[in-house]
Amino acid sequence: MPQPCIVCTRHVPRSASADAARALGNIALDAESAHTITAAGAIPLLVQLLGPGSPADAHSAASGALMSLALGCAEAVAAIAAAGAISPLVQLLRPGSPLDIQKTVAGALMALGFYHPENRAAIDAAAARENVVAKMREVGVRWDF
Repeated sequence: MPQPCIVCTRHVPRSASADAARALGNIALDAESAHTITAAGAIPLLVQLLGPGSPADAHSAASGALMSLALGCAEAVAAIAAAGAISPLVQLLRPGSPLDIQKTVAGALMALGFYHPENRAAIDAAAARENVVAKMREVGVRWDF
């Protein structure tokens, strides 16, 4: 089902990849679809969009898609961490990134760390835990991990 979006993220300009990532994020809200997206190999492509060469809308769309995947599929959490997403997510959380991106990134990091101590440790190692909690409070979520 989400295969066309995955193909799009591989074969279109980065600007259109943000649209594909946004579509994947919406599809990933369904747990079965999140599993399919994970199995199809979309996560490394989404992580690539978090890099410094991508535009802000790609950062936002990719971090939102990763958050949706992490909330809907335990396998996705492991795949996201294995694809190296924590470090670029932490970089996007730093001051200087647009606030809306910081909030989406905080949500993605929260989803990655909530029930997963190994990811929490990686977030702590990147000195991002306090920033994640602060960003979640800014959007009205009272949560600590």
